[in-house]
Amino acid sequence: MHLNYANFNQDNSCICVGYDTGFRIYECENFTKCYEEMEGGISIVEMLCNSSLVAVVGSGETLTALSRRRLRMINTKQHTTICELTFPAAILAVKMNLERLVVLIEGMLYIYDITKMRLLHTIEVSNANCKGLVALSMASNVVYACEGDVVVFDCKKLEAVAVISAHRREVTALAINNDGTMIATASDRGTLIRVFDAESGVKLKQLRRGTYPTKISALSFSDGWLIANSGTGTIHVFKMDGDESDDSIIDNESEHNVAEDDVASMSSDEDFQTSSSNSNSNSNNTTSNTNANSNTNPSLTPAPTNSMGRILRRTSQTLGRRAAQSMGPLLPPRVLGVLEPSRHFASCKLPLGSSTPTGLVGLSYDRIVGVSESGEVLVYGLDKVKGGDCQLLETTSIL
Repeated sequence: MHLNYANFNQDNSCICVGYDTGFRIYECENFTKCYEEMEGGISIVEMLCNSSLVAVVGSGETLTALSRRRLRMINTKQHTTICELTFPAAILAVKMNLERLVVLIEGMLYIYDITKMRLLHTIEVSNANCKGLVALSMASNVVYACEGDVVVFDCKKLEAVAVISAHRREVTALAINNDGTMIATASDRGTLIRVFDAESGVKLKQLRRGTYPTKISALSFSDGWLIANSGTGTIHVFKMDGDESDDSIIDNESEHNVAEDDVASMSSDEDFQTSSSNSNSNSNNTTSNTNANSNTNPSLTPAPTNSMGRILRRTSQTLGRRAAQSMGPLLPPRVLGVLEPSRHFASCKLPLGSSTPTGLVGLSYDRIVGVSESGEVLVYGLDKVKGGDCQLLETTSIL
């Protein structure tokens, strides 16, 4: 059995998983199976909050699988199909809230009244959005990517709200919070994550994942936090409701001190790139090994270590802030962002030997939950006061 798709419901209380043989729904508190239907390959499965309404798209890989152009709405309590919708091209993404259903295919976005399954509006979108980058808030603001821009559309009033120039490069990850007030984006370079006001398009925060480019496969808002899943095998946790303290800002991406990284990033970051530069691909990455099989009662974060590298990092961060405070009024915003970057509050490292993470990562029951391509659910503890390196608490297979 192969895992094709995994995603949370709107409040991160359940995980919907699509396989090449069907789909399942798991409850996140104890990872118990709530529902199962094994009648053919599934490429997309989305659950509406904690209701019995589930949207399913087939994988089209076998004769028994549903077509990738057909959307099936299922009542899981009655084990019945409510309706089926067929589209002119393969479905790339499906999003739902209590009032609207949004379906993205190549070149077109469809908006439905979910209570009557009636088509309300269609929007032509860029063919460049072939990765299915669309997000829908509970407040019915939908956002979708058009290369380096992000479009915000009000699904209730059926009118555009804003067009945000998010990045110079292609947007490869985006998220909107449930209130529909904040949007997070990342480009294919993956060094910066930007947070915008959904109504005005004003940039609220600029968050630095690291110096060297990598893919950010997922972004997720949850109760004042932003979770980012990067291709380096690290899950980054950013605070959205305040500034981090000096002690809680830890850079796990490189063994170089932060000041050196920030200077180097001026030539490698998407906002400063004027010519191709040679990055050190052989740099040693620091891995934070966690003992997941310990019989002792695990704390949420390991005991802090005052290594020389960490002391240098903290010292350089403090100096960078002081320089930014004194020279801030004289410097352009881009340079100021390099001197005083907002780095993650906490982070999780995948255990050695684990497969790469999928696009599913989020905060559930005050724990960070991610799903690997091999079907492992990885659960980490998050210390919301101290932050730092999160400890792996448990792993569960959903295959």
